Amino acid sequence: MIVNQNRDTFEYIKSSKLVGLEVEHLKNSLEDQKIDVKCITQSIESTTRVDSIVSDICDMKNIVQELQAQIQNIPTGDIHRQIHSRHRAHLAKDRKINGLNKRTQETWSKLVGISK
Repeated sequence: MIVNQNRDTFEYIKSSKLVGLEVEHLKNSLEDQKIDVKCITQSIESTTRVDSIVSDICDMKNIVQELQAQIQNIPTGDIHRQIHSRHRAHLAKDRKINGLNKRTQETWSKLVGISK
């Protein structure tokens, strides 16, 4: 009877060690799965950032297209008028400071296209 008890105890201990090894194996497996879940979570989070970046790039493309359309719709005459008005403003300032002199008249004539 004692021998049978010892044998049962030995078998129990032996099976406990096996169970212990299996438990350890399961723990390691769970740790690996945790790491996998973390990697998946990070990739999902980074995908969101990529989507945000793609959205920003699309917005920038739209802005560039709108600006190109605006530039194409500006008549050439308007551009020339803006340039001449800047030169006229500069010359008007020069006249206020220095008065109308020969140099200012020559510059004005060149800008306006009057030849002598």
